[in-house]
Amino acid sequence: MIVTCSLCKTRYLTDPAVLGAGGRRVRCAKCGNSWMQAPPSDMPRRVDVVSPPSHPGQIPPPRFNLPAPYIPPRRRRHPYRVALAVAAVVIILLGAGYFARSQIIETWPSARHVYELIGGLVGIPTSTIDVGGRQLAEAS
Repeated sequence: MIVTCSLCKTRYLTDPAVLGAGGRRVRCAKCGNSWMQAPPSDMPRRVDVVSPPSHPGQIPPPRFNLPAPYIPPRRRRHPYRVALAVAAVVIILLGAGYFARSQIIETWPSARHVYELIGGLVGIPTSTIDVGGRQLAEAS
């Protein structure tokens, strides 16, 4: 429904249901004029529906059979996969520490003490020393 101000002729688009059955007092936002706006003559009238009283032996009202919402199933997490991944990482790190022990000791000399505590895995040559034209392997 289009409501028009009688003074400044500004037009407003409104929902007729907002005016109600008896009309409503409205005000123009542009000029401030107020007037009583009646609802349109072809506006449908409100009908009050009274529900029948419920008695103990009466059949309940029908329910609608709507489909249930789809809830996707939760994926089960397998705890052994996490344990297997952690074990694989630990094995890889221990293997790298064992097979690259000479490079580790050369770059980080204080690691020799760690290898000695583990079990004397430092008995391999870790560096060479040039003594009088001869190269000697320094054993730890």
